[in-house]
Amino acid sequence: MSKVSFKWNKPVDTIINDKVKNKPTLMFTASMARKFMNDYVPRRDGHLREKVKVTVEGDHGLVTYVSPYAARQYHGVSFKHTTKGTAAYWDKAMLQARRGDLVQSVQAYIKKRGG
Repeated sequence: MSKVSFKWNKPVDTIINDKVKNKPTLMFTASMARKFMNDYVPRRDGHLREKVKVTVEGDHGLVTYVSPYAARQYHGVSFKHTTKGTAAYWDKAMLQARRGDLVQSVQAYIKKRGG
């Protein structure tokens, strides 16, 4: 048996932050989350799904639905979600159903970038 030892050049948290919490990776993650959430966002005429901003603020990506009624739709207030598969709290619905797809996409992106 042989032992191998190594020493990190940086703290592990720093390595993770360098690979995951950088602007391009956060933007990619938020963009993929938007893509996967699309099936869960209510749709009558498509405006809610189309009027979306994907941005990065600090150490997290944001997906913002900018239609005036987006918050009411998200919270399920005064609206019936009639499109099959859509729901209030569509981010949570997407994560419950497609978390693995999102994780795999981000892992492939990081690997492709040399991570």
